[in-house]
Amino acid sequence: MSDTDVPLTLLLIEADEVVRLGLRTWLSQQSGVVSVFDTNTPAQAQSTLEDHRVDVIIVGDFTAGLRLAKDLQPTPPESPTPILLWCSPLTVAQLSLARRSGLGGYCAKGTPPRELFEAVLCLLKGESTWQAPARIDPHSDITNPPPTEAEEQSRVPGVEYINREQEQIERWLQDPNLTLLQRIVLKGRQRELSAARWLVCQLRSPRPASPPRSTPASREFSTSPASALTVAKPGSLTSANLASEDIESLLLDAIFSKLQPPLRNLSEIPLEIDILRPEKRRQLLLAALRVFQNLLSELRHSDITPERLLERRDRLAIDLWRGTSQEFFGRYYTLNFNGESLELVDLLLQQADVVQAAILDKIPLLPELLSHLLFQTPLAVDDLSYEFGSPEATLRAEYLLHNLLIAVANGVIQPLLDQVTGIETIERQFYDRQYLSTRDIERLRNDLSWKYRWETYLEEPRAIYESRFWLFVFTERGIKRMAIYAHRREEFLALSGVRQAVTLVLEGRDALAPRLRSVVSWVGNGFVYVLTQVLGRGLGLVGRGILENLGNSKTRTSRPRTSSKPHNSD
Repeated sequence: MSDTDVPLTLLLIEADEVVRLGLRTWLSQQSGVVSVFDTNTPAQAQSTLEDHRVDVIIVGDFTAGLRLAKDLQPTPPESPTPILLWCSPLTVAQLSLARRSGLGGYCAKGTPPRELFEAVLCLLKGESTWQAPARIDPHSDITNPPPTEAEEQSRVPGVEYINREQEQIERWLQDPNLTLLQRIVLKGRQRELSAARWLVCQLRSPRPASPPRSTPASREFSTSPASALTVAKPGSLTSANLASEDIESLLLDAIFSKLQPPLRNLSEIPLEIDILRPEKRRQLLLAALRVFQNLLSELRHSDITPERLLERRDRLAIDLWRGTSQEFFGRYYTLNFNGESLELVDLLLQQADVVQAAILDKIPLLPELLSHLLFQTPLAVDDLSYEFGSPEATLRAEYLLHNLLIAVANGVIQPLLDQVTGIETIERQFYDRQYLSTRDIERLRNDLSWKYRWETYLEEPRAIYESRFWLFVFTERGIKRMAIYAHRREEFLALSGVRQAVTLVLEGRDALAPRLRSVVSWVGNGFVYVLTQVLGRGLGLVGRGILENLGNSKTRTSRPRTSSKPHNSD
């Protein structure tokens, strides 16, 4: 590490107090650093920047970094304050957006502090420092992937104990009978263990003597965050260079990096893939990703046009579902049930109409996604059109592809739950341990059945009326649900029956609710006035009179009584 003779003033923005305290203490001990300010929000950082001169800003959150870069744009270009993004691993699309937003560099959380400080020094020299995202090795065996970062960290002494404690706390938190105080204590303990795990990994992680040599089969970027640290001259990482890359390959690689077990469902909506084991869930999503990639390749070599994509939308969705089913289960997977031999895939494919009506027809913007990837057509984001390769369009395409893969995977498991029940081989090979009992399986099936009715008659009409789509996306912790804006006027005009009645109820509520709230507020204020000013004062006067009368009577009873009879004189 090359120290600097210039006194440095750093600003650290991090929401986690434990991590912020540890990193601030370490940075303040480095040679040349005279002061380290720390805040937990960009708003507080703005006030710090107004009162103090800061050489480099370290931001511990992706969204906060983008917001801060936008807020600091009015700064004179000859003296900008460099911003180093220090956050969780980014996708390729997010990295593209970070580069274009004016950030000076990026380091993933988990990077050794010394390398983080080296990145700070590079920014002071006017050099951009970026860590590259993980890429797919096409020659690697995805069924036996290389050890993940979490697996490597588990080899560090002490981390295995912390992992066991965290798993135990997660099991305790699933108990619905916990009191609020117990849940708060367990959550606090969970945060302490996460902070301790991070510190142990930073201090005791084994460091290789030299970076591993690249093999011919390796891709452009390294999968190791430490070895992927690259230093570039200002302007060498331009948006034009990034847009010239193969966006399709970048999207597929970014999604591949997120498909790591256990892929928990963090939304409140039950999914069919919840019943699968974590490794089977990942294999199913990877199968859907491979089939989608093959579909793009076939369409690219055909004479299809963007208009025909819209016409053949249902056929393309069915082909994705059928190909994923065959890829995941195997085309000739056979079961023995009641002495009869059944080909599983043929049995599942018979439910094509049911799966299409329940799941595939509700996949949003599938033709638009395919047209964007095949013909580089602009993609609408929040009612604005963005060109191919722009960070906004790339992020939206990634989210649409997330939702597509999850929907296709749900469609593969849906007929398995409906048609193949009570077969021990299937349950033992594919189902998660918490769904091995018949009661748990039936509970999930009932939840899914109720979900489809609720979405058909309530959620979907409401989403159409509010001009939005609900998407399931992959995050670092699992699968979450998010809403995006989209023009759905044609679907709104096509509503009828109960679905149309739902929108009328929503419209009536929007029209009447503010007036009713004002009337209720006025009546409530009047009622409060009557109780406090009229009845309250009246009762107060009555009570005062009662107390005064009680006091007078007590005074009268305490006086000595005089006899009315005359005294006898001697």
